Amino acid sequence: MIFHCDRVVGDFPYHLHDYHAPILPADWGGDFYQQPYGTGPFTIKEWRPDERIIFQRHEDYWEMGVDGKPLPYLDEVEVRGYPDDAALLDALKKGELHLSYVGVATMPEVIQIRNVYVTPFQTSNFHNGVMHCNEKPFSDTRVRKALKLCMDRPKYVKSVLFGYGIAAADHPVGPIYADAPNLTVPKRDVEQAKALLAEAGYPDGIDLKLQFYADDGHTNLCQWIQASAKDAGFRFSLAPNPDYWQIWLNDWGENAMGADNWATRATPSEYFNIAYKTGGDWNETRWSNAEFDKLLVQYDAEIDAAKRKDLIRQLCQTLNDDGGLINAGWRQDIFCQARNVQNFAMHPLVAMYYMGVWLSA
Repeated sequence: MIFHCDRVVGDFPYHLHDYHAPILPADWGGDFYQQPYGTGPFTIKEWRPDERIIFQRHEDYWEMGVDGKPLPYLDEVEVRGYPDDAALLDALKKGELHLSYVGVATMPEVIQIRNVYVTPFQTSNFHNGVMHCNEKPFSDTRVRKALKLCMDRPKYVKSVLFGYGIAAADHPVGPIYADAPNLTVPKRDVEQAKALLAEAGYPDGIDLKLQFYADDGHTNLCQWIQASAKDAGFRFSLAPNPDYWQIWLNDWGENAMGADNWATRATPSEYFNIAYKTGGDWNETRWSNAEFDKLLVQYDAEIDAAKRKDLIRQLCQTLNDDGGLINAGWRQDIFCQARNVQNFAMHPLVAMYYMGVWLSA
């Protein structure tokens, strides 16, 4: 197989492991539910939107396990949706649910379930505020900086994440990466925020809409942003929107802001190229910075370890200082697992791998 790339990207082989990049037939029709093809160990058997999806064993999968038997070991994997924490807890207690993320508020009850154990693990996942750098008022760097200065990041980790996380500067590269920069976490400074907002033409503050997908994580983030920014004159009206992901990459018009949730990537380069370079496919903040773009080309082409580490520091610092991203903290996620699930290991990447998993008696 030969790939023709537009430029040198040293991390390119790792990009192929992203869960958005499956290997498919050339004549694939573009719908996994109609044509559930792929090279993985499972194919789709059944899909009911907002309810469940069932994967079945790929009978002619090529790989063998360490025991010499064909993989995967499981005949089916069913992923279910639960309407609330009470339903999820009930399924865990009955043994109907084997693996699940759990929220910090639910964890004390999960710990009491005899046949389940709980594992917190550090990720580079984060919920973030999204400012459109091409639309007023966030097209003005002073307004972006003012809002960032309102955020009490250690308080976010303590009060919203219940201590399960690490306070962050405004970039995506968490400390689980070997080359993560040790940037200073910005301190809250309401008076400087007020001054910047007044300098930008808003001496009496500003009214803004904050729109988001209304699950717990995004709701908690947006309520925290609203409360944190109030003292500096940012008056946010919260606008939960069940169709947020349909307007996520659209223009929003003036005086609007959004929220998002980013998963850990295999390499920092993935974050940078997808979300922050000029014209990136998922550049949700509409940020464009020529110096950042130049540094990114250098970083992707560099193979010297020390130079790469310095370049990633410069990339993150530029994004922190000028970008439209507010990242209050990298989450620790909490996962629960039934004790009869064997050979499963949780990983900071959002994709789960069930190929070698089995259930003991």
